[in-house]
Amino acid sequence: MRREAQEVLPGLYLGPFQASTNMAKLRAMGITHIICLRDSVEARLIFPRFPTEFQYLTLDVADSGTQNIISIFPRCRAFLDEALNIGGGVLVHDNSGIATAPAIVIGYLMYLFGWEFETALQFVQSKRYCVSTASVSAEPDPGVADAQV
Repeated sequence: MRREAQEVLPGLYLGPFQASTNMAKLRAMGITHIICLRDSVEARLIFPRFPTEFQYLTLDVADSGTQNIISIFPRCRAFLDEALNIGGGVLVHDNSGIATAPAIVIGYLMYLFGWEFETALQFVQSKRYCVSTASVSAEPDPGVADAQV
């Protein structure tokens, strides 16, 4: 289960990079768009595998507690909205599907439903059990507190 993507909402999937490498499975899930989040040092290994088949948003983000996820969230939110509003399916992945990608999905649920962090986290964990609570925090970094979402 940890190496596969899980459906969080209809058309919205969360998983590891490995889930983005099987075109037959992606098509079976109805995926049309993929958000690929990777650390810049992973760029030679984690990259869009099927750039002519799916629409990608690829972002280099540090896999660390100092990465400002809020700064990339507006682009991710717009990409998710665009895909889901036209009836597409989206896979959001990072290398492991445990920290960075779940943070984006949690933020999207908070935006979409007006949920508190804990509610969104628990919902995502109910769909993908291996989401790490240690790497997803409700406490913003000091420089992030004033960022606009």
